[in-house]
Amino acid sequence: MFTEIFFSWFGVLTGAKCGLHWLGHRFRLSFHVVPYRPKDCFSHAFVIQTHVFSSNQRYSFSFTISKSVHSVEESSQILYRLAAEDVPTGDYMVPLSQADVVKEGTDVTIVAWATQVHVALEAAQIAKEQLGVNVEVIDLQTILPWDEDTVVKSVEKTGRLIVTHEAPITSGFGAEIAASVQRRCFLHLESPIERVCGFDTPFPHVYEPFYLPTKWRLIDAIKKSMNY
Repeated sequence: MFTEIFFSWFGVLTGAKCGLHWLGHRFRLSFHVVPYRPKDCFSHAFVIQTHVFSSNQRYSFSFTISKSVHSVEESSQILYRLAAEDVPTGDYMVPLSQADVVKEGTDVTIVAWATQVHVALEAAQIAKEQLGVNVEVIDLQTILPWDEDTVVKSVEKTGRLIVTHEAPITSGFGAEIAASVQRRCFLHLESPIERVCGFDTPFPHVYEPFYLPTKWRLIDAIKKSMNY
């Protein structure tokens, strides 16, 4: 049995909207992210939930079609129960296509989504303590559409960008981000854009620790970017 990372599949579905979340309360609100108004019409909305727990919720992704909700569950052993948090009971909304700067910094920008946000935050803490590097971490939240302006604003400030995701590096959504930022921030970049992603290979559950991008791979990318 092999593990598969589905994120990039949904990023190329024209007319769809795709959100990926790393906090339990954001997963819950994902079912209420967009009011059904004519100007917001779209064919599908995908909400992908990874390794985040509210009660006994497992790694899953869900999608809505014509206001109905369907869900499919998958599990990733190495990151199972990586994070847990309290989930409010009231209704609330977060708009699609709005990234969240979960940690501000000045030296290098890391863009991540889903579980990789946790990994990026751990790497940012290590970089601060051991390297004296102040990392800004952005949770993209949605990849279709994605908040290009927030990422560009951050890179214009830091001059460096690292994109990380669990999916394989080839044809991964990180390439789209890198291309867009390169076009808009060319004169602001102090080093090449780095991508820290999964490897281009199938892998069973037992090899997940060797496949998934780790905080140490992110630390290596931070060093490479800062020393360029």
